[in-house]
Amino acid sequence: MPVALGALHILVAIFFAVHAVRNGRANYWLFVLLGFPFLGSVVYFFAEYLPEIRHSRMARQAVSAVTAYQLDVFQDAGAYPII
Repeated sequence: MPVALGALHILVAIFFAVHAVRNGRANYWLFVLLGFPFLGSVVYFFAEYLPEIRHSRMARQAVSAVTAYQLDVFQDAGAYPII
């Protein structure tokens, strides 16, 4: 099991390294990702990857769907008495 977890975090680091190269990120990200695979992946995810995917079309659709669902739930909540 530890070998599988080790291989998994190396694969995640390689995924983020490929992402960094394809998107023209600074070269120091390669050092961070390959030098410190687990910590580097976590830092890259929050510093570079997450802000980028927040602006994708799929993320905007998900946010609008959740917002519409929340509005429906709050409108229906007035119809039921609170005990």
